Amino acid sequence: MANDARLVFMPGLGTDRRLFVEQLSRFPHASTCEWIAPKPDDNLRAYASRWAEQQDWSKPTILVGFAFGGMVALEATENHAAAREAVKGIVIVSGCRSGSAVSEGFRRQVAMSRMVPQAILRQGLLCFAERFSERDDLADRHRQLLKEMATEIDIEMFRWSTKACSEWEYRGPVELSKQVPVFQIHGERDHVIPLVPGDPDTVLPNAGHLIQFTHANEVNAYIAKCAKEIGVSIHVKTKA
Repeated sequence: MANDARLVFMPGLGTDRRLFVEQLSRFPHASTCEWIAPKPDDNLRAYASRWAEQQDWSKPTILVGFAFGGMVALEATENHAAAREAVKGIVIVSGCRSGSAVSEGFRRQVAMSRMVPQAILRQGLLCFAERFSERDDLADRHRQLLKEMATEIDIEMFRWSTKACSEWEYRGPVELSKQVPVFQIHGERDHVIPLVPGDPDTVLPNAGHLIQFTHANEVNAYIAKCAKEIGVSIHVKTKA
């Protein structure tokens, strides 16, 4: 195998490293990226390019992006030369490979949320976290993490990122895939980003959107499998 690769987790909308608590315990040398502040006129491509400019691409890297994080991973790798050279693989978790997979329902919700006052939107996100917890049957510790993230969310970042996702025009990593392998794992019952048949390499039966919580063992095994296929090594903690 090649030298060790960096494993970088990229959170989804309104979340942070707590979204990957089950992965970070399994891959102790991994890190979670920090998002930069968007500019008002940024689309996803412009944002991802600016984000990539501020990253260290001196080592081989595997990007693991959850939903929004996967979108940024694709755009950054395709449009930034240093990233494209360093990234040895992209793993998309509960995400999509192109803007065509973004549902009309999501686009409508985003359009309506732009008119909602910040305080009401924050309360709505807390309710949304509760609904997620019930729908995906989260364990108590994961419910609490989701609630904490919803409480602490950066509303302006959330508004921008949901709008950017709803307007994403990316048509798929056709050219990128010739140089950088793109993998995808998805829940069969994902109601946030509905399953696009043929896109995911692995579909988890009866799983929802938050598979990094509910199906942590399967997601962790999938990440390790992808690294092996790419031919790079990542540090995996042996289970007790």
